[in-house]
Amino acid sequence: MSDDTQDTDTPEQVKMNEELQALLSSIDLSDVKANGIQLQVGGQLLKFGLAEETTTTSEEEIKEDLKTQVNAKFSQIKEAVNVKLFEIKQSIEEGNRENEIRLERALADANERESQAKRKLEDNTLMPDITSRHAKQGLSVVKAHSNDYGSAENSYIWLFSGTYWPKTYNGHPLNERTVKKMVSPIVLEIRTVGDKIESIVVRTAVGFKKFKHYHGYSGSDCWGNWNINNLRWNTPDDVIVIAEKALAVLENINGNSFATRTPTGLPRPSTLAKNLIKGEDGEVVQVPVPDMNVAAARAGVSVQAEFTTNNVWSTTGVTEAVATEAIEGIDDDPFE
Repeated sequence: MSDDTQDTDTPEQVKMNEELQALLSSIDLSDVKANGIQLQVGGQLLKFGLAEETTTTSEEEIKEDLKTQVNAKFSQIKEAVNVKLFEIKQSIEEGNRENEIRLERALADANERESQAKRKLEDNTLMPDITSRHAKQGLSVVKAHSNDYGSAENSYIWLFSGTYWPKTYNGHPLNERTVKKMVSPIVLEIRTVGDKIESIVVRTAVGFKKFKHYHGYSGSDCWGNWNINNLRWNTPDDVIVIAEKALAVLENINGNSFATRTPTGLPRPSTLAKNLIKGEDGEVVQVPVPDMNVAAARAGVSVQAEFTTNNVWSTTGVTEAVATEAIEGIDDDPFE
C-alpha cells in the first residue's frame, strides 16, 4: 500500500492494517498441520488422512536405535542359551549322581561278595592234622576268623590245656605249701599266622577269660626276653613244644618286672619273699640258671633269639629232701 493511500486512509483503517500485519507475522508455517487432503480424480474424490506424524531422523539416531534393538535381541538369545546350558548341566549332574550311586552300589556288592568269598575260603581251609595223641597232650585248634584278631588268612588259634605252677621267686625256690596254693588250671591261647607265632595269651580254663598273674596285662602277657615272634611252627608237635616252654617261663616270678604286683588270688610279693626255701646254712636256696641275668631276663630265659632246653628251667633241680627239710621249719601262713 503506497504512502499516498496511507495518507488518505482513516485512522480506523490504519489501525486495522497494523493489526493484520501483526497477525500475519505471528503465523509459523511449521505449526501448520493438515488433518487430510482431498483429491478429485474424474468422478472420484480421494481423501487422505493423517496416519503418523514424524520428524526428520539423523544417521546417528538410526544407528543408536539399531544398536539398542540388536542388544535387546542378543540379551534374549543369551538368556535362552544360559537356560539351555543350565538344563544340560543339571541333566549331566543328575546323570553323574545316578552313575555314582550305581558305582557305589556295585562296589558295595563287590565288597560283600569278596567278604563272602573270604568267609567261604576260611570255612573251607584245611585244618592242621590234629590226632588223638595231640588231644591227649592238651592241644586243640580252631580257625581264626577275621573278626577275631584282624586278618584271618592262613591263621589258627591253638588251645593248650596246662597248669599255672610258679615254683620260684627271682630264681629262689618257694616252699611247697605256697606253691600248691598258687597252682591253677589254665589254657594257653596261641595264635599263628602262616608259620609264625603271633601271640601267646594265658586264659582261664573255665570261661576262657584273661588269667590274672604277675606278668599279665589286660589283653596280653609279658614273656621277657623270649621273643615269641621269632618262633616258627611246622607241625602240631612244634606248637606243643612252644606251649610247654611258655609254661616253663611262667614257673618263675620275676620280681624285677612285675606287670601286676597283686593279681587276684595270688600272694603279695612280700609274702613270696617270706616263703622262700632255705638251705642247711640258713641261706635262701638259689637255683642255678646258666647265662641268666635276673635283672634283665624273665624266668631264666636268656637274650638268645632261639629258645633251647638249656635256657628254660624249673625247680626240678631242687631235690625233694632239700624242699622237705625247708618246709618242716616253716609255721607261718604263706598267704598272710
